[in-house]
Amino acid sequence: MRKANRPRLSVLITVSLCIIYVNRNALGFFYFKADPGFSWSLYYEDNIANDRHRKAEDFSNHYKPALDFNFSFSRVSLTGKTEIEVIEYFDEKQFNTVDQDHNITASFKLSQRSEFRISAGYRVDSYPDSYFQEEDLSGTGGGFSFRRYKNRTKFGSVALKHSFSERSNLSFRFVLSNFDTLVTDDSNLYYALLDYTSALSRRTTLKVNFVFNYFHFNYDDIIESDIYFPEQIETEDTIERFFDADYEMETYNVSCGLARVFADNLRLNFFIGWRYTETDLTTKTEDLTEIEEEIKGKIISRRKKNSGNDVTFSMSLQKKFSFTNIRLLADQNVGINPNIGGTYERRRFIIDVTHEFPYGLTTWMSLQYNMHKTGRDDEFSYRIDRDYYYITTGISCQFNNWLTFDLNYAHSGRDDNFRRTETRRNTVYFVVNFKMSRPYIFR
Repeated sequence: MRKANRPRLSVLITVSLCIIYVNRNALGFFYFKADPGFSWSLYYEDNIANDRHRKAEDFSNHYKPALDFNFSFSRVSLTGKTEIEVIEYFDEKQFNTVDQDHNITASFKLSQRSEFRISAGYRVDSYPDSYFQEEDLSGTGGGFSFRRYKNRTKFGSVALKHSFSERSNLSFRFVLSNFDTLVTDDSNLYYALLDYTSALSRRTTLKVNFVFNYFHFNYDDIIESDIYFPEQIETEDTIERFFDADYEMETYNVSCGLARVFADNLRLNFFIGWRYTETDLTTKTEDLTEIEEEIKGKIISRRKKNSGNDVTFSMSLQKKFSFTNIRLLADQNVGINPNIGGTYERRRFIIDVTHEFPYGLTTWMSLQYNMHKTGRDDEFSYRIDRDYYYITTGISCQFNNWLTFDLNYAHSGRDDNFRRTETRRNTVYFVVNFKMSRPYIFR
């Protein structure tokens, strides 16, 4: 069962604002900025759940109000964003949902060289293509990444940055993320990042970082449920059913790299590192041979531990022309599927192109190719050997400073080379964005 308690982000924001307002005189100058917005989208999807067995196509309306805000004082600032997306399908009502994304960050200037930050957030994400929007926890592509959670996520972080001089600084960040997904109500992801940055010259920067990650996936009791796994477990697969299982993974990563800015609007980032991972899986299953009528079978507990290491890397190249931007990215890392806890080796290649035309027209295209593989049977007793494709393109027209129109197309594909299956999904969507011509500012 899902837990009933939810983080009261609105209460946290209200209390923070009251504290800042009461102490406004001691905090120095006051600056407030609010930037509300609203968008309406019309979607057509030919495979709503990204499911090769049970395809459903339909049109849907998406309503998304949003608010960006910023409170600033001489030594303290509070920034945040709150966004809600209401999704309503014309016929396939079972897919109706409400997504949310809220976050808030408080920054404190401890001294001329030191800054402390604390952040909190809450997210509900149900979009089927969201697993292509991977978030890199290390910040450099050299450590550890995971798919955006498709269900409910609560997260918080603290960060401290100290500048030794104008050329070098050291930062530390700790993040705790608690999430509920398809088969878990309470799983956690922790990570700690220590990062050193030094400017070797006016155009070249050296970065060295150490990342530690701890991932704990706690499975629900799904023995008697009829849960369908559209993205990992196919109906013809024979896998063990887990209940009261625990999957733990610890990852240590050290990486270093260079960021170089060339004279002709060319940027190059290259990082290489080494990763060591330990996994520990404990499962409990029922011995089906001993089940007779209503008599429960014997509970069998199994534990499997494993470790391994690998090289990680990330390279990106960005070139800016007069009206065109091009970005190339390639990296290798370890990935986590937060829906079922499976891990895999991931290689990713991305090409992004954006071009600006006169009269407020902008076009863009993004090509992404991911390879997910395991060299042996994974924790679910089946191999992972999959190729993912994601192609998006669109055109945007800024009619004036408060109204923008977008027309976009997205194609996603998944090829399972081990089972010789494929899944395709196409989406066309038209978006109308409303923004205030000028944000509300109060001093």
